[in-house]
Amino acid sequence: MNRVGFGTLLMCTLLIGCQPLDTKQYKEVNLNDQFTYSENHRSTPAEYHPDQWVIAIASIVSANESFSAYDELIQYIGLKLGQPTRAVYTKDYSEVYTLFKEHKVDAAFICSGLYIIGKKHQLMELLTVPVVNGAPTYQAYIIVPRTSSIQQFEELDQKTFAFTDRLSLTGCFYPLYGHQQPLTFWKKVIFTGNHDASIELVNRGIIDGASVDGLVFEDIARNDPSRVQNIRILEKSEPFGIPPVVVHPNVGKTNKRLLQQVFLQMDHDSTGQNILRKIHIDHFQLPDETLYETLESMVPDSIIP
Repeated sequence: MNRVGFGTLLMCTLLIGCQPLDTKQYKEVNLNDQFTYSENHRSTPAEYHPDQWVIAIASIVSANESFSAYDELIQYIGLKLGQPTRAVYTKDYSEVYTLFKEHKVDAAFICSGLYIIGKKHQLMELLTVPVVNGAPTYQAYIIVPRTSSIQQFEELDQKTFAFTDRLSLTGCFYPLYGHQQPLTFWKKVIFTGNHDASIELVNRGIIDGASVDGLVFEDIARNDPSRVQNIRILEKSEPFGIPPVVVHPNVGKTNKRLLQQVFLQMDHDSTGQNILRKIHIDHFQLPDETLYETLESMVPDSIIP
């Protein structure tokens, strides 16, 4: 795409696009006013407005938390790029993949598992990665109720278990493919749609275990300890490459460089530093493909989003 401006967002998943989306499945949020899709999206090439961009967020943590954490970031990116910025929420990673496949978005902040799938299908390229607590890595946590007698992963056999999203690395791929277990290993499996919901179910003792993003767990433990007070961490995975910011292969070099620089320079000004603190990210750095090499074998080629 030969475009000059660009906008983006981060932390569980964001998308940037300027093509039509299904209004029944996506909720659009403008930080100042409410707009409809007909007011903000093109339905034919003739209606394209190159000075307007859309940022979509997949609410894998939760819709409310995603919005409250990132509204300032959306405005910041729009200001830095000198172009209007809009927010759109998606419900899961499968929709993110479809939007990339149809090239209805140009960039996204996605989970590491989805990046491996997008890379294999030549739909996504690394742009930049966040550094959290001094490292560009994160872990999957297998959690159980604090009072549970379960002491190792194998004891989850024929228990109830929560996944977040079927394309999530920490919320699905790790317990399934990292431990090489079929879904029938568990008595009952549910997909909660976000990490905080899985954490809540375990904290309340409703299910026997879950696999969640360790960064999300630690953030909740730090800000609201009561939400994890009844949870015990059964297992932590090896460090994985942290969820990256990616771009579509057809994005032009100029636009890619402009977007990349917005992320890389966020920690260089006071406004950017303040936003980074709120979303618990130290800074962004240039991508390192080696961070994700160990994940290749954990994401089967047979997976179809």
